[in-house]
Amino acid sequence: MRPSTADAAHADSRTVRRLQIADDLLDRLEALVDRHRALAPHEPGLHDALHAELVAAEVAHELAVARSALRAIPEYVSRAGAESPAAARP
Repeated sequence: MRPSTADAAHADSRTVRRLQIADDLLDRLEALVDRHRALAPHEPGLHDALHAELVAAEVAHELAVARSALRAIPEYVSRAGAESPAAARP
C-alpha cells in the first residue's frame, strides 16, 4: 500500500523540521565555541577548570534543547492508523 500524498507531505515536513533543528543546533554550538574562545583566559591554568565546566554546561543545555525540539515533532501516523516503521522503533 502506497502512502497518500498527505502522508508523504507530512513525512517531508517532519524531515524539514528535523533538518532545521540540526542546523539551529550547529549554529548555536558554533556561536558557543566562538564566544568561549574570545573569553578564554590568556594565562594558562587560570580558571581552566571553571571555564571547561561552563562550556560543558552550555553544550549540555544546547543538546537538551535540540532533543526536546526533536521529541516535540509529531510521529507519523498513516491514514490507515498504522504507525510508520520509524515511529515503531524504541
